[in-house]
Amino acid sequence: MQGMGSYIVFDFGKEVGGIASLQFGAVSDSAQSVFLAFSESVLYTGPQSDLSSGRPQDGSLSAAAVSNGTYSVPPENLRGGFRYLTIGLQTNGSVELSAVTLSFTPAPTLTDLRAYSGSFRSNDDLLNRVWYAGAYTVQMDTIDPRQGRIWPAPASLWLNDELGGSGATILVDGAKRDRAIWPGDLGFSALTAFLTTGDTLSMKNNLNTLFAGQDGNGCLPVAGPEFGAPCISDTYHLWTLIGVNNYFLYSGDRSWVISHWPQIKHAVAFSTAKIGARGLLSVTMTADWGRDVSGGEEVSANALLFQVLQDASFLASIAGDSTAQSLYTGTAASVRSAINLYLWDAGVGMYMDVPGSSLHPQDGNSLAVWFEIPDSTAKSVSISAALKGRWNQFGATTPERTNAIATFPGSMEVMAHFVAGDDETALSLIRLQWGYMLSSPNGTGSTFWEGYLQDGSFDYDPLYMSLAHGWATGPTSALTNYVAGVGPELSSSVPFHVIPHPGDLTQVSATVSLPQGAVSTSWKYSKNGSSFLENITAPAGMSGRYGIPTAGRPINISIDGQMVWSTCGGGTVSSGTNFGNVSEEGNYVYLSSVAGSHTVIADVCHS
Repeated sequence: MQGMGSYIVFDFGKEVGGIASLQFGAVSDSAQSVFLAFSESVLYTGPQSDLSSGRPQDGSLSAAAVSNGTYSVPPENLRGGFRYLTIGLQTNGSVELSAVTLSFTPAPTLTDLRAYSGSFRSNDDLLNRVWYAGAYTVQMDTIDPRQGRIWPAPASLWLNDELGGSGATILVDGAKRDRAIWPGDLGFSALTAFLTTGDTLSMKNNLNTLFAGQDGNGCLPVAGPEFGAPCISDTYHLWTLIGVNNYFLYSGDRSWVISHWPQIKHAVAFSTAKIGARGLLSVTMTADWGRDVSGGEEVSANALLFQVLQDASFLASIAGDSTAQSLYTGTAASVRSAINLYLWDAGVGMYMDVPGSSLHPQDGNSLAVWFEIPDSTAKSVSISAALKGRWNQFGATTPERTNAIATFPGSMEVMAHFVAGDDETALSLIRLQWGYMLSSPNGTGSTFWEGYLQDGSFDYDPLYMSLAHGWATGPTSALTNYVAGVGPELSSSVPFHVIPHPGDLTQVSATVSLPQGAVSTSWKYSKNGSSFLENITAPAGMSGRYGIPTAGRPINISIDGQMVWSTCGGGTVSSGTNFGNVSEEGNYVYLSSVAGSHTVIADVCHS
């Protein structure tokens, strides 16, 4: 580099984070200095960094250039998320750079960043890229708790040396910022961690941090301790409780649930106390993910409450609290009925945001279908179709946030389409919206964004927006849990299921690490050939529930060569004594309890 203002932009080829170091060669004189500026997007390369601190300007670091000397970014100025590093001269003269290196700091407790315990592979390479990009996004968002962002913002530059949680690793919202525990984000990022790297420790530390901030009313904090741990959000309080059950399902940590059971009950009671005369929770603490309007008997909050109560009923059985289990089951049923009675808009075929509202939100409708709240299949199908009808060329639009394609409720919508049985629509949305984020020249090519606008440009403050945000990784868990079909069950005796959603795919394989052992599936599906072949591997003493797709056609199903179901010949024949109950529902034949490893073959009847 020669002359003041000259600079070089280094492209790491993907999102990275950590401590950058420079090795200098020849320097024209002792008065030379260089600047270092960082950005996630190519749009913001140059002498000034993009925004991470919360101030109007982050600026750049300054370093004296010494012949054959070195410089390392101070630990407190760690840059957690960037793809581009700009290095330039602040002085007249010349400086030779002989090396630029990076000490990669994300995922601090994973000794081998490539050693995933989970996997996913299909015949669609874009979907494979999406799965792994979601995994990498969450690895970028997994940090040493001592490297949280300072808040309020410092007077100059940026500081990432705040204590953001307990233990040796936590899962935060974004790599660049906020670098803090946010419970809503964990609704997807934690699932991604569990299903890819198998990291449950970060979530445990997050939950310990959040429950340590529980107030006397039972309310859990909206975020990590950097923000003063205020209790200001009904929905994020509920998202924390969603996270409790997800953590247990993938960790099997009974001792944690039992030791925190009084706090969990207190937190559930805080929310159920807000249920009014219509049987719906009324939101009074309106902090949320970024929607324009909040408050009242919101469908999104009530959908979350329903799922929390379902989960809490299961956790009560783990804690041996039969009284609470019965209470939560009954209250969940009541909330579900109230949602369908007061929030369903038959004229539109979607749920209203609040009773009487003309807003039919993406988040609330998607959550309702994902959590199976509609009291008819027709309602779920209607919502799925209506959501799809709002897509544009960049993704699924979000009416509750002006001009937005929001990736948090977008993750919810992906789940909703799968649950509604519209697998091809779900896959189309992943290809459209998440494919756009991966292919956009303005992105990192490796991680998913906090959000964007309906014209494809960045949302929020574009310089400040996070391009590695865990709440956008919903497709990763959807591809494993729905497409491959492997996931945990709310059951002690049958802890997992394998229920594939093939859509337009012909070949998929996946592995999931569960507390009882690893479960793998590999299936081939031929619509033209009307056949389905699946190999399932599970520990010998571990039972699972199987769902075999039939496409609604008459079919023969055999397991390990033994016929267990046939609707050929005009009647129904089942022989499932070794596999629990065998039944047909919708486009699946279900086997209620199958232990160990098996080969499943399904063939459409031939005349």
